Amino acid sequence: MARDVAASVLVGIDIGGSKTRALAVADGQIIGEALAGSANLQSVTEEQAKTVFGDIFSELNLHNITRVSAGSAGVDTEQGAQALIRLLRPHAPDAVITAVHDTQLILAAGGLSAGIAVISGTGSVAWGKRSDGMTARVGGWGYLLGDDGSGYGVSRSAVRHALSLSDRGEPPDALSQRFATECGVTDPAQLLDHFYAQPERRYWAKMAGIVFELAEAGNKAAQVITKQTSIDLAALIEGVCIRLGPGLPVVLGGGLLANQPGLVADIVERTRATGVSGIDVLQREPVFGALALAGVDVEGLENR
Repeated sequence: MARDVAASVLVGIDIGGSKTRALAVADGQIIGEALAGSANLQSVTEEQAKTVFGDIFSELNLHNITRVSAGSAGVDTEQGAQALIRLLRPHAPDAVITAVHDTQLILAAGGLSAGIAVISGTGSVAWGKRSDGMTARVGGWGYLLGDDGSGYGVSRSAVRHALSLSDRGEPPDALSQRFATECGVTDPAQLLDHFYAQPERRYWAKMAGIVFELAEAGNKAAQVITKQTSIDLAALIEGVCIRLGPGLPVVLGGGLLANQPGLVADIVERTRATGVSGIDVLQREPVFGALALAGVDVEGLENR
């Protein structure tokens, strides 16, 4: 049986590449939270997304939901937003439901109404908004066309490196052997079949930390990959600046940026000439951005 709550309930949802996180708020208090797998329609089927949302709202177990604010990758058009809203509607039939691209959650969670949000996790994308309302997005093409600078992209580069060594008849280096071991294969050349046998992006994205670990230990091949990652992410920021102009602050979000301070430092260095007013790593979960976009005082909420 769903819990009865006297006040109206607002639900914020962050749909990431690997998980879906929801928070429910009433009277300025967090009254429920839920976590499930990804419901990102770019990487799962509608049936899978339906199952995830069923799990989320079953875990919340609430009546009186009057507002649902959701953010997800792939919500680039009104059609994409409506597809997500349609899947959420059965769980909150009387609520006002909004859906936006997940970069907007990053900016809002950072307490900004204007600026540039960058995500580097399973995928990669940058989105910016000026104070006059003009917006621009760069990247976010998905793994078939892009996602350079993402965790998936880092691991893909490591596999390519291992296969290139094998093609040239050269012995595997530390990076190639480490990846082979982590993947449960004995020969780095076997990574070719393994890569196609494991198409799940999250599987590869979580292995990106290996590359950064080896880069810090002095592995040259890993350093080439991590350097290119910072170049790719700096290019996303530069692309937004070209469209919107200088002077905007930048908020960095996503698992790769949250866990790799050296990568962040490289991005800061590479974007000095772009005219951004500052770069900070997001200090709260993106789901709070969904709540902020719905008018919740996130600062007050977290301090309770």
